[in-house]
Amino acid sequence: CIRDSMYDADEDRILDEVRDRAIGSSSRQEAYSTEEAIRQLAAASAMIGNDGRKLGSEYGRRIAPTWVGIERKYYAGGGAMKLAKNHVEAGDWEGASALWREVVDDPDSSAKKRGKARYNLAIAAEMETKLKKAHKLAQKAAIELHNNRSQGYVRSLERRVIEQAKVEEQLAPPEEGE
Repeated sequence: CIRDSMYDADEDRILDEVRDRAIGSSSRQEAYSTEEAIRQLAAASAMIGNDGRKLGSEYGRRIAPTWVGIERKYYAGGGAMKLAKNHVEAGDWEGASALWREVVDDPDSSAKKRGKARYNLAIAAEMETKLKKAHKLAQKAAIELHNNRSQGYVRSLERRVIEQAKVEEQLAPPEEGE
């Protein structure tokens, strides 16, 4: 494990520290001649350079959020679900959401149909970056649908909630005295 620290030399303090990284190389070598020791030293020097590049790259990813496009598939079908699909294709997620809420609230809708509508509502909430709301909706949908797609979506949203918390931490203004 390597501990990566960023220092402020003027203030003589640690600005940021990352522990327990799985980056790093270790090597123990013995040499029986000066020439052999020099060859091994060159190899160790290259190893240090490689580890430094890896650490720098990892640190850059840690402190700089990166936008990644995500494709989501939603459920369609007949009736209100088909009409909601038309709204989505027109970019009207709010209109689609209203129709999906009707399906969820309709006591005559089957559990499977409610689950699909709730799944779609989770996607709409995710589109609005309301990740915690999306996660709750996806969990309910996964209970109703009980399929790999909905369960995978729940796990995906759990990761996104954690990642969003990291981004908020990274972009937060420094605390007083920092």
